[in-house]
Amino acid sequence: MHSRYKPGQSGNPKGRPRGSKNKSTILREILSQKVTVHQNGKTLKMNKLTVIMMTLVNKALAGDLRAISTLRPMIESMESASEATARLGAELSIDDREILKDYVGRAKNTPQFTAQ
Repeated sequence: MHSRYKPGQSGNPKGRPRGSKNKSTILREILSQKVTVHQNGKTLKMNKLTVIMMTLVNKALAGDLRAISTLRPMIESMESASEATARLGAELSIDDREILKDYVGRAKNTPQFTAQ
């Protein structure tokens, strides 16, 4: 016997339905939704994640210790990622850099790259 199940038959028929979203996908969709924000007398549309991060930074600037302690690991993570990218760039050969430069130039002209 090669397999217990017939072709097209699931081993867990009552499992997760197709198309259902996990928590991460749902959160990403919610945070990418646009909201209207009034800032310096102007009405702007921003995604929710941007508004949350701006609020967190502004609270940290105002001296809110909880906001500072929340923001600090994010900043450290961002800086370490930036340093890693810089190290990688320094390790690339001249040929590799030319290939990446050419790729980025071509990618900028594609619709999915310019839409973001």
